[in-house]
Amino acid sequence: MIDFFDPAAVTAVDVLRVSPGWDSVTDWQVHQELATLDPPAATAAALLLAALPEDDPARCFVPVYGMRLWTADGGSTEVAICFRCSNGQYRGHLGSGWFTLDSAAPPSLELLALLRSYDPDAAERA
Repeated sequence: MIDFFDPAAVTAVDVLRVSPGWDSVTDWQVHQELATLDPPAATAAALLLAALPEDDPARCFVPVYGMRLWTADGGSTEVAICFRCSNGQYRGHLGSGWFTLDSAAPPSLELLALLRSYDPDAAERA
């Protein structure tokens, strides 16, 4: 389970398309903001993120999607997720770090489907 944030504290979520960095795996960039979720959808997305089960990571970390979590104090934390290698990274007012996820688990598949649903070019990023 993901534990770097409290899903109940999330007030808004931006769905992001991210691109990997060229200098290191930690310099990924937000490429495009795809959507800002309304409060019920933001809560659902935050709960899915928090429910991601841990697994053994691989090594690629080529994230395509991410989320920006907003809290009531106006702070934000960006999260990039690579569903291929089961790694995620977060950075922002909640700190920074890595997490792993089981990309084949139902919460992971549901979160990926949710993120892809906001990407008009999702078919090209299969």
